[in-house]
Amino acid sequence: MRLTTRNRDLDVSSRSGAAVDWWSLIVAVVVTVSIGLMLPAEPDRVTVTIDNPSDHRLYINASTPDDASLSFVTIVGPRATKSMPDVIDRGSTWVLHLRTAGAPAGTVEVSRADLVNGSAVIPSTIDDDLAAAGVPADVNDPEDVP
Repeated sequence: MRLTTRNRDLDVSSRSGAAVDWWSLIVAVVVTVSIGLMLPAEPDRVTVTIDNPSDHRLYINASTPDDASLSFVTIVGPRATKSMPDVIDRGSTWVLHLRTAGAPAGTVEVSRADLVNGSAVIPSTIDDDLAAAGVPADVNDPEDVP
């Protein structure tokens, strides 16, 4: 007579261990996907074009009328037009904060459409304002050269 015993506890624990492993994996995937969905989305980006008819190199940052936090846009040389790709979209209305190497140069409110279509033009009157503040121009006026 041969006596064999079967260890039922071993079979049950190995099956329940496999079930726990699968449930752990499912919970881990659900938690990971949930965290991924809660992360903030990347902001939209646009290509902006700015025309600077002034005699000053302008350092340009942007905000919105409702949010004063600034984001970098570009640096535009005197009497130049520059397109800058991959700028954070500030919404339908942008407030451009202008600065020269020597002083603040004011703000200009423009629409996103003007920036994207290339019709955003810095007012040339900033030359007069900066001259009154004693900020020298970055380029010489050709009429001043003998």
